[in-house]
Amino acid sequence: MKHDLALEKKLLLLVEEGGADARKYDLVFPEVLADFPEWKKYSPDKDVFWKILQYHTELLVNSGCIHEQPVGNQASILKLTMSGHERIKWHRENTVARRILRWIQGFVDGALKSVLTPIIVSVVTVCVLNYLGLNQ
Repeated sequence: MKHDLALEKKLLLLVEEGGADARKYDLVFPEVLADFPEWKKYSPDKDVFWKILQYHTELLVNSGCIHEQPVGNQASILKLTMSGHERIKWHRENTVARRILRWIQGFVDGALKSVLTPIIVSVVTVCVLNYLGLNQ
């Protein structure tokens, strides 16, 4: 099954919004579909989407982003761990605009280092030579 970062982000945000009351998606399937109006994007079949959702939830639990506290046979309370909060922060910072901005910043930084550094070194060298009277 393919890992989907958008679905991971959505699950993390749902757990963050629900806090300690966020239930693991083993309970009522129609309630889950209300949280995911775009579920047909993942699969036209509800059962396949259900498995995709469970897979991503298990990935988050196994990676330590979410702590699962069982509350009976088919229910669990989900809480974000510190790792989960860091992962949400990463998702929020990893937008297209910010990636483009970081690329431009890296490009400008590289250009400034490769062009301005030799110019500044040359100007400082000439100033020092003039000051010492060695430039004739």
